[in-house]
Amino acid sequence: MKKRIFGINIYWAFIIVSILLIFGFNLIGSFKFLTLAYLTFPLAIIVIPSILLAIIIELLPLPLFNPEKRIFKVFGFEKTLYEKLGIKKWKENIPTIKSKRTGFDKTEILSPRDPNYLLNFLQENCKAEVGHNISFIWSFLSITIVHIVLPDNLILFAWLPVAIISAYMHFLCSSVQRYMRPRLLNLLIICKRKEDFVEGD
Repeated sequence: MKKRIFGINIYWAFIIVSILLIFGFNLIGSFKFLTLAYLTFPLAIIVIPSILLAIIIELLPLPLFNPEKRIFKVFGFEKTLYEKLGIKKWKENIPTIKSKRTGFDKTEILSPRDPNYLLNFLQENCKAEVGHNISFIWSFLSITIVHIVLPDNLILFAWLPVAIISAYMHFLCSSVQRYMRPRLLNLLIICKRKEDFVEGD
């Protein structure tokens, strides 16, 4: 548990230090209030919509996030890809946010023999992936807004680094969801088979 907490702290520390470095690098070149305002803008235009999106997705009904839908299919090559990226070493370091509406916690699989619990876990898993994937895309689409306000040099040295960090972090979170899903689906199938077998008796 302590190791997981330490890893999660490293995750957040990486984001904070990266943002401070971006701000510091740009402020050294032009230390004035307008530059600080310019630096805050790309951060806000990327982060605030992601927060609003998370709130909206949280309010949507869980059945919308059916793990059997084609959009949530995990392809065979993905497991190998994620393992080559060392996901087994760092997946526990990715923070898991408990659902504010349902109180469901995806930190660990607590009831691997309960099909209803597993289905709920999968729906929360798919819901989290949707949020992270949309935020990943928005990290780069936000250029459609920031280019109106930011000078060209700050698009390159402020917005782009912030967008890359945001996209990278959302990619890690989405990868963990997709890496876990096949295992959860297999557990659900096994539980349903056992349930059907018992009912058949």
